[in-house]
Amino acid sequence: MATLTVGPGEQYSSLSAAVAAAQNGDTIDVQAGTYTNDFPQTIDINLTIEGVGGLASFVATEPPPNEKGILLIGNGSDSPDVTLENLEFSGVTISAGEGGNGAGVRYQSGDLTIDHSYFHNNQDGLLANADTLGAITITDSEFANNGTTNGLTHNIYVTEVGTFSISASYITAANTGNEIQSRALVNNIIDNDIIDGPTATASYSINLPDGGDDIISGNTIEQGPNSGNPDFIGFSEDSSIYPNTTLSITDNVFIDDRHESDDLAIYNLGTVVPSFTDNSVYGLTSSQISNAAVDESNTTYLTNRPTIADPPFCFCAGTLIRTPQGDVPVERLAAGDLVVTHAGEPRPVMWIGVGRVLLTRGRRSAATPVIIRKGALADNQPHRDLRVTKAHGLYIDDVLIPVEFLINHRSIIWDDHAQEVLLYHVELPSHDVLLANGAPAESYRDDGNRWLYQNANSGWGLPPQPPCVPVMTGGQIVDAAWRRLLERAGPRPGLAVTSDPDLHLIVDGRRVDGKVLRPDLFVAALPMQPNHVRIGSRAGVPQELGTARDPRSLGVALRRVVVRKGARLRTMDAADPLLDQGFHLYEQDNGFRWTDGDATLPSVLFDGFGSGCEVELHVGCTTQYPLVGRAVSFAA
Repeated sequence: MATLTVGPGEQYSSLSAAVAAAQNGDTIDVQAGTYTNDFPQTIDINLTIEGVGGLASFVATEPPPNEKGILLIGNGSDSPDVTLENLEFSGVTISAGEGGNGAGVRYQSGDLTIDHSYFHNNQDGLLANADTLGAITITDSEFANNGTTNGLTHNIYVTEVGTFSISASYITAANTGNEIQSRALVNNIIDNDIIDGPTATASYSINLPDGGDDIISGNTIEQGPNSGNPDFIGFSEDSSIYPNTTLSITDNVFIDDRHESDDLAIYNLGTVVPSFTDNSVYGLTSSQISNAAVDESNTTYLTNRPTIADPPFCFCAGTLIRTPQGDVPVERLAAGDLVVTHAGEPRPVMWIGVGRVLLTRGRRSAATPVIIRKGALADNQPHRDLRVTKAHGLYIDDVLIPVEFLINHRSIIWDDHAQEVLLYHVELPSHDVLLANGAPAESYRDDGNRWLYQNANSGWGLPPQPPCVPVMTGGQIVDAAWRRLLERAGPRPGLAVTSDPDLHLIVDGRRVDGKVLRPDLFVAALPMQPNHVRIGSRAGVPQELGTARDPRSLGVALRRVVVRKGARLRTMDAADPLLDQGFHLYEQDNGFRWTDGDATLPSVLFDGFGSGCEVELHVGCTTQYPLVGRAVSFAA
């Protein structure tokens, strides 16, 4: 058993080459970076593939040659044991004629383990074929924004596999399809966050249409306001149900943000009576637990909506808090100790909140720490690097600014290497500003998030506290502070930029260049009737480039798209809600909508035109773009 390496200066420049050379039982270490259109052969041996030094990101900008996915696990007649760790998969699309169900990973047989990995913006995140002797195990991973508007693709879709288990993972914002759909014989869905979010159009949170031996436990499950389905869990909807089917639903939190009278926790078309025990529900009444018989007990009906929380503003372990005796590590403080505020006043500690968060290294989340470099705010402020969570407010210009709005990728940066973070917060009799590593940072303020900590206290259930000074997340004060700290940090060395967006179309996986007739008009001819059209361009993050505080990845800003053939034309303005995949929100004041550098045009734009049409992109704005990205990109 050997270890093969992939990346710049390593044994292999692509995963494809390493997989072709691998033997049964080998490990492939892939250096962090972006690997574009790197599509290995089917993996039919025992193999471990792991990202090293951060996420190894596999991006598809064209359909995979296998018309299935970036990675194929098993060939349907073998049983490989494959582990994937610290990997990212995105961008997979295939034509409707080939199924329209391209997946980050396509499982075909064997045992598959996925850990610390990220699947996003594919037609399917994970798509699994039938193997009743196989097993799929997922831990500490994220599936986000997978699916298409036809409702037949999902964040996760598992067919007749022996056992499907997912735990400690985040499944969110499926596009029209289900967050999780599984036809496995055994399903263990435990300790996950399954969250539609405020804008997603997901259907079921969990759908188990064939029944099975099923456990759903310890999850937070939120049905979003835009969900097209009134039901959280679908069960036994198909006519053929597995024998010995059972369903145990225990110790979950259900949050109904649809607020409709027909919403249900369980939609059951079978004869098996599920067990529903020790769950908490918000937004549902006792008559909305199930449409059919259910063995229900100890349900808590919440009157206040639980916070689907970013971890609250916290100090990381090792932070030094100023006290009358000098600086003391936050983890050594206890209730009753005195600390010194930024105004020089000694105040007693009322409570120390303690929490622990597991992170996927290289994948940012709400709990990813932010590093404030020594001297980032002023001379010797902080006096050594300070690590806090992104919502933690810094006292600047007489207001509190959450540090995420000050990130400049120079002196205030994400800590993308953190994997396990111990979080502490210091509560005083009232909200105030402490000195943390010499920098002014807020104390704990109960904003309805006290339940997130591991240790209870007498303040449980008290109303939220007001901030000691205004909290600002935007506007002139924040912009001026961000700009001042950026200038203090100095220029970012060695970054070449361009104003050329390299605008083009990607038609059925192939690049199509056009003509720039004027600065605001791009035209490209399509010789054939397209199945799938994307707008491609360079992309830049203004916050990273130091041009603005905007953290979005920006391609080009469009005012409208016009499809024309002779005298016939069809126009779609930027405000059209069908412009969603790869597009940012419509900016009414500016009259345009930004792409993220890879945006999908709705197929209805091309209906009835046949071959020989032209596409006009009316451009409202472009930006600056890096000529070299933050991660090295490799072609397969």
